[in-house]
Amino acid sequence: MNTKYLILFFLITVKGFSQTLDKNIIKSDYSINYSSNWKLDETGRNGSDFILISSTFTGKFRNNINLLIQNLKGTNLNLDTFTELSKNQINSKGKLITSRKKSANGKEFQELTFEVSIPDYNVKFLQYYFLKNEKAYILTFTALNSEFDNLLPEVIQIMDSFQI
Repeated sequence: MNTKYLILFFLITVKGFSQTLDKNIIKSDYSINYSSNWKLDETGRNGSDFILISSTFTGKFRNNINLLIQNLKGTNLNLDTFTELSKNQINSKGKLITSRKKSANGKEFQELTFEVSIPDYNVKFLQYYFLKNEKAYILTFTALNSEFDNLLPEVIQIMDSFQI
């Protein structure tokens, strides 16, 4: 009898962490799915292609996922050299936690996690770097350090749905 309850508890817990990605952004060069508890901003604020703003926030800070597309034409950068440049910038301002090459949807990308202290906030980032057609697609999750891990399961679902 206890085993049945344990299995039921496990299934309910797993379902609680799994959000339905019921909305999407479809552009000519990329697509991404997200759940309805994220608000879409496509105004181009801060040079972003889009910002997904979490319903979870503290004070004035808004946890978010955003996409920046950087033109690399003429730079001859590949994923490794682009990542090294980014890591140098991160290390000058914050603390790099992880950096690893991954593959999803048939596309290789770099995943980085790092922390930065800004006035009044300790912030943690998860970034995915994709390079295609002389462009860098920089997909970033930004959250308060204290809220990062709680949002991470849903964020990974969203970020892993990104396709170029």
